[in-house]
Amino acid sequence: MNIKDIRAFHLKNAIEHAHRLDEESNIIIASDNIKSRIKSTFNLIFDYAKFNEIVTNNYARDFSLNGIQNKIEKSRANKNPFTHEQENLLWSDLDFGCTRMILINNYSGWRPQELINLEIKNIDLEKQTMIGGMKTDAGTNRLVPINPKIFELIKYYYEQNKEKTYLFYNPDAPDKPFTYDQYRGRFKKILTRHHLSDLSPSSPRHTFSTRAKMAHMDDTARKMIMGHVIYDVTDKHYTHLNLDWLKEELAKI
Repeated sequence: MNIKDIRAFHLKNAIEHAHRLDEESNIIIASDNIKSRIKSTFNLIFDYAKFNEIVTNNYARDFSLNGIQNKIEKSRANKNPFTHEQENLLWSDLDFGCTRMILINNYSGWRPQELINLEIKNIDLEKQTMIGGMKTDAGTNRLVPINPKIFELIKYYYEQNKEKTYLFYNPDAPDKPFTYDQYRGRFKKILTRHHLSDLSPSSPRHTFSTRAKMAHMDDTARKMIMGHVIYDVTDKHYTHLNLDWLKEELAKI
């Protein structure tokens, strides 16, 4: 459609019925998170169109997604971290599926998509650092030290894939990186294998943040590693921190 012909009901209908097909042509209904992102994209498209006088009204901002944002916030709050007992089950079963990946993330705090997109060129075993991230300015291309507890796990993948682009590849298709759906499916298999529930691919990120807080990691360090915005002006602009300090804080976990 020509953007001048699009109205609020078109946009709202598109969001409410948003879906895609997976690799087996099954219909996957868009999650509330995806619907929220689509709405944000429409907002920005019409902001641009209005600024350039292509349209006279931003129809994307004429409606809201009733209840979706509250559901998103509730969903985030309801994510559970791994307990130490649950994690020990994974340490005793390293060779099954993507178990090593989950353990790596328990001590790194990546978003699931950030984890599977880590590139070999951004893994420095000598300096014991990783660079990755997405979503926000604070989250993109951030430096994350490698916790000593997971160094050998990362080295395991590095040695396997050092001639390739990514750190992690789908064992069923060794030349193709993981998609989120594939990673999520393998994550669920691990939960089933160990009779675990109430955990999701985001749980390692919650695990990292929770344990960092309990270990009294400096809050600025925790936010830097997780890619969260640092609002404190003093910490953001006037405090200069080095890698050794960040490693010391991470090692508290």
